[in-house]
Amino acid sequence: MKFFEILKKNAGANGKSNEITIINVDDHTFRTEVVQSDLPVLAYLWAEWCPSCIRQSKVIDEIAGTVSQKMRIVKINVDQSRQIVQLYSIRSIPTILLIRNGLELKRMVGCKSKRAIIKIVKQSLPVINFSATPALEDQLP
Repeated sequence: MKFFEILKKNAGANGKSNEITIINVDDHTFRTEVVQSDLPVLAYLWAEWCPSCIRQSKVIDEIAGTVSQKMRIVKINVDQSRQIVQLYSIRSIPTILLIRNGLELKRMVGCKSKRAIIKIVKQSLPVINFSATPALEDQLP
């Protein structure tokens, strides 16, 4: 079962609204939402009981509010997604994976700053653009 959460609407330079959605994915929806995605995917693996994950989740939400429509962001609760945990050999949380066509391009383990995540995404997926909001502009390299 999929759950959708609209996190933020940003008005772009052209006045249009960019609707950014984070999709909660589990073992049942992973294939269609991640592996078969036409877009690269930032997959955030976390657990409700993990304090570091709760802090990192806020950063992921902020990034979702600034990323262009050229990338999909998903959250994967490791307690509800054992097959995904095994498939990608997840040993620690929080973990962020950059995935394209089901293949892992990059892995980030532990809490990361917004700046660090954006830098790695831009290096790994140079076609990804981020909204130039005043708060974010200072953090871009």
